[in-house]
Amino acid sequence: MTWQKGILTIDPNLAHALAYQVRALQDLNAVIFPQETDGRAVKLACDLVGISEANSCPIRAKCRIKPSDQNAPRIYVACLSAYTNGYLHGWWIDADQDPDEIWSDIKDMLADSPMDDAEEWAIHDYENFGAISISENPDLEQLSIWANLISEDSENAEAVAAYIGWAQDVGLEISTSEFQSRYCGHWKNGEDFALNSEEVAELYNWGKFQEEFTFWSMYIDWASVGRDLEFSDAYHYARADHGIYVFRYC
Repeated sequence: MTWQKGILTIDPNLAHALAYQVRALQDLNAVIFPQETDGRAVKLACDLVGISEANSCPIRAKCRIKPSDQNAPRIYVACLSAYTNGYLHGWWIDADQDPDEIWSDIKDMLADSPMDDAEEWAIHDYENFGAISISENPDLEQLSIWANLISEDSENAEAVAAYIGWAQDVGLEISTSEFQSRYCGHWKNGEDFALNSEEVAELYNWGKFQEEFTFWSMYIDWASVGRDLEFSDAYHYARADHGIYVFRYC
């Protein structure tokens, strides 16, 4: 005869905590601990099982069992049934997956919920999307496209995020090729772009003008030129850290 072992408790919070612990022990890729646990103990536990501290979390806090890329665009998807019953149950999910894979992770998160009727979900947090605003229930296909664009060009991730926000506002196609064809770089300001951009110099034949009108070329108001390039809808300036990102309309 096979004997079944278990724990009987009338405390729902304890039952919930134990369920999380058992799941963590099965997967060996998460450390879950009480809120008051000493940080050194958490670090030791993470070191023992060979995982990052980023994949540890306190019981009833924002937590996911599956490991997540901390640098990739990701979303925190919460179970609304658990939320309305006093539990903060959810997973951090990598957004640079195919839409079907994102949806599969969401369904797994709901299946892992402490609530039996877990069906509804919402995005309650997100990271590494730059200036892009993510709604609670976005189109997963669109979300995947955005996240993959950012991940594909990690060196220009902030510029890509700025491009996505602008392209969405003005109705332009959002793709890697479109970003590459429209991105003109990072500049201090419009004046810097107008004065030092080879594209602007070629577009307005600046070299020839400077050669033929050397005297007058020294008195051009480049700040005004930079403003007019934006106001004429030739270029779009997006705010950036220590300057602007410049994108061309055509």
